[in-house]
Amino acid sequence: MNLIRNYIINKNRTVLNSVKKLKKEISINGYKESRNPEGNFSYAPGICLDHKNFIYILDHSTSSIKKFDEKGEFITSFCSNGSGPGEVNNSFDITNLGDTIYIQDTEQARMAMFTRSGEFIKFKNLPNGELPMFLRKVGMDKFLGYSQTWQDDENRTTFYLNLYDSNFKKIKSLFKKTKKIGNRAINYFERFPVFTVSDSLIYLSTNSTKLYEIDVYSLNGEFKHKITRGYRKLLFGEKELKDIIPDLKRVTGASTNKNIKIEKRSINGLFYNNDSLWVLYSVDRDDKNNNLFFDIFKNGILVEKVKIINNQFKHKDLFNLNSYIYKIENDIIYYLDCDNSKVELYEIVDRDD
Repeated sequence: MNLIRNYIINKNRTVLNSVKKLKKEISINGYKESRNPEGNFSYAPGICLDHKNFIYILDHSTSSIKKFDEKGEFITSFCSNGSGPGEVNNSFDITNLGDTIYIQDTEQARMAMFTRSGEFIKFKNLPNGELPMFLRKVGMDKFLGYSQTWQDDENRTTFYLNLYDSNFKKIKSLFKKTKKIGNRAINYFERFPVFTVSDSLIYLSTNSTKLYEIDVYSLNGEFKHKITRGYRKLLFGEKELKDIIPDLKRVTGASTNKNIKIEKRSINGLFYNNDSLWVLYSVDRDDKNNNLFFDIFKNGILVEKVKIINNQFKHKDLFNLNSYIYKIENDIIYYLDCDNSKVELYEIVDRDD
């Protein structure tokens, strides 16, 4: 019923078309000569924000957290490499729940818990040794994150998006897909679906190259309805493939055959901004088109299509965990560039005509 209702209302409603641009507000670079050396970082695979919009950046090389205020000024550094209290090893993920910062300890299969000021609280072991990734808070007592398992005897791997309780015990899987390892037609940057969480709902793309579909769940993981739109299947162009194949080869050893064809996923990002769902979708591109294209839904209804002129960072029609839009909030884009060791904030503003 919800799906039919959305389609009928959308069909008879005028959709606003607008053009915006990006204005750089803050750039936090991994190295700054005038900054306290403790605030420098060399590889940042994860960030999180607290309720004051203070920014916590994970430095993988030292397993430390660099805390910056909302203006990008360095405050403090905490956590380090090791196995003792307040130490972790080989960390790739950071998240927060309430006023607690959680840092992944890959080697010990646990999470280190800290206060916002950097005081160590305790370790929390991960059930069954499972290492969730890209964790995001859900309400005040849950997390949503990716995980992956391997079936060595079958040469297959399975990708999940799981809902966890506050002790990281899996409540249920909202996404599960098994793929054959080594399939050169697989875009491994798109092995996981994109998602976002509002105060009351979870939004999850169906990870399709043929359909534009978003599944909507309650914060307890109960399916509510779908949001759908028409979509035409797209392929990466020759120039786009030249840009992404080196990254694919670095991650998986994928073939660099020039004749390879890879389909674009319809949806590459979901964000909840100003009480609306922002959907970042794929388009046909040429060398000059680096822009961002969003559909904006309000209460499940398409109300606006936004084109954002982007001369600030390289955008590709895929979800790359090495460089991606972490969050859009109050019309501010938080962009994480791991490869170049920087976090940048851009304001979405009206274009000057």
